[in-house]
Amino acid sequence: MRLGRLTSLETDKILAELKDIEARIEYLKGLLSDPNSIRLVIKQEIHDLAEKYGDDRRTEIVPNQVEQINIEDLIKPEEMAILISNKGFIKRISVNQYRSQGRGGKGSNSAALIEEDFVEQLFIANTHDYLLFISSWGKAYWLKVLEIPESSKQARGPHIRSLLAISEDEEITAVVDFSDFSEKEYILMGTLKGVVKKVATKEFVNAKTRGIIGISLDNGDKLISAILTQGSDEVMLISRKGQALRIHESQVREMGRTARGVRGISLHESDELAAMLRVNPNESMLIITQNGFGKRVSYDLFNVHSRGTKGQTIYSPDEFSGEVVKGVSVQEEDEVMVITSTGKTIKLNVSSVRQMGKGARGVRIVNIEPPDFVIGIDKIVQEQE
Repeated sequence: MRLGRLTSLETDKILAELKDIEARIEYLKGLLSDPNSIRLVIKQEIHDLAEKYGDDRRTEIVPNQVEQINIEDLIKPEEMAILISNKGFIKRISVNQYRSQGRGGKGSNSAALIEEDFVEQLFIANTHDYLLFISSWGKAYWLKVLEIPESSKQARGPHIRSLLAISEDEEITAVVDFSDFSEKEYILMGTLKGVVKKVATKEFVNAKTRGIIGISLDNGDKLISAILTQGSDEVMLISRKGQALRIHESQVREMGRTARGVRGISLHESDELAAMLRVNPNESMLIITQNGFGKRVSYDLFNVHSRGTKGQTIYSPDEFSGEVVKGVSVQEEDEVMVITSTGKTIKLNVSSVRQMGKGARGVRIVNIEPPDFVIGIDKIVQEQE
């Protein structure tokens, strides 16, 4: 093909393309000048897309059916160890972070404490439980366990004053956990001087973080223990010198929040109340001394006596064992956690501590190195459905 002919063909192609572009410009100008034409084009394009990609809606839209999300429902029910130090630091740690040890072990560290501070209280509670705090002034406060910041074993945790509105010279002396406020459940409180008092849990519903009066205390007295009761339970009062009194809860009438209470156990001048337990015939008492000795004792060895009497001997402390510091009600398959003043903890099976008589010294539960001493023990409650 000659060069002239090729040039003519290329010119014809360019002219044809120009003609198409001019026609497209005229069409678009006409379209932009007519809103109805624009709507028709849009309608046709949408129809074409629906034909090509359309299928049934996969997401159902239901008006006015959205439920409010409760943040507590997103938190798994789990057993937590709650630690409170002498200087007021508090934290919660999952009990799964602790491994079981044999009796006589030295334990592991549970808190990075500041100088001269030590862990003063330890107890186990579920994340959805209420925690009722009763102070040295007899005031009551409550939080939910999940409101306490979770920390590692090495962390110190926040100060309790950042969570509760307590005064500078006020300290938390007793803590009890329960699932809900009720007229049929009671907080039974016991003081250093052996005074006891019973108040329905519903009386504390308005306590929250600012606090309300829970018990009126005598000068020099302070709250030692508080337990949850059902109104018809039997209770064991145990002193530091080893006296134990078993009484029926009905001997302590229900009182208002501001009442003083009544005498629970008659104590010698140098003796003090160490523990108060709810009697369970399927369980036994596990008591522990300052120097780490402990034993299990059956409730059946103690008869029910009148309120205000001295009770029976459960332990005979000496310089080697030290006085009784705490007791807990346990079953054979339970696990307990012991903690010392320097923050060391030991988690062990109850079955490793055998059941003994009232006069036995017991066995070494934790190996104490002076000047350290045991300050508490609590049971790890098994998870319930």
